[in-house]
Amino acid sequence: MLSLIASRTSCLILRKSISRKRI
Repeated sequence: MLSLIASRTSCLILRKSISRKRI
């Protein structure tokens, strides 16, 4: 369960960083 939450949070962080680089 913990690993699932961690993977989800990491995905969210990656998405935010990517969107920041695009802008």
